[in-house]
Amino acid sequence: MYTFTANYLTQRLIISPDILRIVGQIREYKGKQALYAERKPEVLENLRRVAFIESVESSNRLEHIETDRKSLQNIVQRREEPQSRPQTELAGYRDVLESIHQNHSGMRFSPSLVQQLHRDLLQYTPTPGGNFKNSPNDIVEKNEQGEIIRVRFRTVQPYLTPSAMNQLHDGFRGALQNHDPLILIPNYVHDFLCIHPFADGNGRMARLLTVLLLYQHGFEVPRYVSLEKLIEDTKESYYETLNIADRNWNEGTHDHRPFTEYMLGIVLGAYRLLEGDIERVQTGRGHKTSLVLQAVEALPAVFSIADVENRCPSVGRDTIRNVLQRLASEGRIRNVSKGRSAKWNKMGY
Repeated sequence: MYTFTANYLTQRLIISPDILRIVGQIREYKGKQALYAERKPEVLENLRRVAFIESVESSNRLEHIETDRKSLQNIVQRREEPQSRPQTELAGYRDVLESIHQNHSGMRFSPSLVQQLHRDLLQYTPTPGGNFKNSPNDIVEKNEQGEIIRVRFRTVQPYLTPSAMNQLHDGFRGALQNHDPLILIPNYVHDFLCIHPFADGNGRMARLLTVLLLYQHGFEVPRYVSLEKLIEDTKESYYETLNIADRNWNEGTHDHRPFTEYMLGIVLGAYRLLEGDIERVQTGRGHKTSLVLQAVEALPAVFSIADVENRCPSVGRDTIRNVLQRLASEGRIRNVSKGRSAKWNKMGY
């Protein structure tokens, strides 16, 4: 029924040459993490801020949960309280992601922890979280009128969900004795999604748990590069590989490789992006320009030079002005007021 059974682990957990190659490359990048930490701290801090905002935005947007850019910024930075339902969802994701970033080493990975994180995810919404589902939530396809066309995947029944989650965690913990965690983490995430333990928030929880498990096994890249953004950018492949891996999961004869390869590719891509940013810092090529571009990306639709300066304390005002002028000439931003408090408006940036 699940990936983490003795039968599946010994007979069907196939480690292809492609998977081995990607795992090896990720581990090479992991070995460089200590070197990354020694680089200019303001660069890593800027990357962290941008990645955090992107993660909150992208993971929720994948579930069609959105708000305007200014409100997103204010909620992530705790400048305003959430008002609408989408904003309450964003605030909950913010809190859980922040907790994982800060406290992952002290979190004991268990079904009760998953329930606690789900409770916090929905803490600002009218719907209480933290409890496993009490009604079926099969994955279905609907027509334009909202009518169910067919059941695409039958998830675990509610009365079996607590035991399924216990089995998943026991199996995952046992498998770590003999298998690389990089291979097991995507399979945990896939099993979690097949169980679909909660009435709402399963997709967002799966992405949060991915970040948590990577942290707990020594992979720090989610701190500086948003995995959720990379998944959103490749969402067609995300859903396609999930759909393939779902087939025959209930019978325990599914093929884990498409989704495993996809998720490992996301982690490898994140490390490559991080290395590219670090190399620009090391060589000095475009470092300050990169900082300004990252700051503009993370700012609301309307921003000032002072906003950019606050995010880039090591970059002079003349450099900031030059980058903004270049973005304006490319049609990416527009100047809406002049003087010391000049404002800029992002145009589909």
